[in-house]
Amino acid sequence: MWDAQTGQGVIDPLKGHNNCVTSAAFSPDGRHIVSGSSDWTVTVIEFSMPYTHGQNGMAEHGMRIIIEGTCCLLIDSGLPPSLWADAAVMVIYLCNFVPSARHPGIVPAEQWTGKWQDISHFRPFGCTAYAKILAEIGISKLLP
Repeated sequence: MWDAQTGQGVIDPLKGHNNCVTSAAFSPDGRHIVSGSSDWTVTVIEFSMPYTHGQNGMAEHGMRIIIEGTCCLLIDSGLPPSLWADAAVMVIYLCNFVPSARHPGIVPAEQWTGKWQDISHFRPFGCTAYAKILAEIGISKLLP
């Protein structure tokens, strides 16, 4: 889409339609665009202004869960803050095994795979772990 007065692009091309977009309209507050297509699809795009995080509630809520979970894992395990990325990956992985308030009773990992999820492999974050060195690598059992 482009500004009719200046000819400058306003937003990227509208996505979500299989045919030509036949109509588009801005909401009075400027936060939404509704577009319609000749394939009878309607798409609503919601904008948030830069640096106004409160306008993007769902994303901010998800980020808060990840950040708070990361802090909890690091504090509980006693590991240094330099391992924040590993802790964040663990929080995201665990979130895929917990039903959300929006979809109670449905575990995201089960919905994606269509299979019951086994959680017997879960261990506390930061626990002692051992790596098995395969014999194919050629390291002798007698080496220290």
